[in-house]
Amino acid sequence: MKRFLSITLMSLLVLVMACSKKQEAEPAPVFEGTWKQTHQRTLIQDDKGLVLSDKDDTPATRQVYTFSGDTCTLTLDPAPTYEFRYPFTYTYSGDVLKLVPAFPGGTGYDKYQVLEFTKTALTLKTNTMILQNVGTVTYTFYFARQ
Repeated sequence: MKRFLSITLMSLLVLVMACSKKQEAEPAPVFEGTWKQTHQRTLIQDDKGLVLSDKDDTPATRQVYTFSGDTCTLTLDPAPTYEFRYPFTYTYSGDVLKLVPAFPGGTGYDKYQVLEFTKTALTLKTNTMILQNVGTVTYTFYFARQ
């Protein structure tokens, strides 16, 4: 009986140890690859925060970002009849994605708050002032990895 109890306790201990193995952490997602816009949300608010318009739609022409190394290229889908291909360099820190133009005449930068970033989904948000003390328009862009 004593031996049976010892074997039962040992088996139980082995079972508990086997079940308590830590799962390996999933690797952080990477921008590398192509991300195609699926839809966007446009929120317009006055300077007091009152919502003037809140629209979620799928634009006829979608943004496509292709990331490679520390560069990113913006194209459109469907492609327009004229050349539309804008290269950027980018940085990603915390929840901020910053795109800096790498084409002739490109100035400034685009800064996005990253709301969601997984292996298959990317959601970016930006605020743009319409007119000082009048209000803001907030764009939220939703992308899927291609």
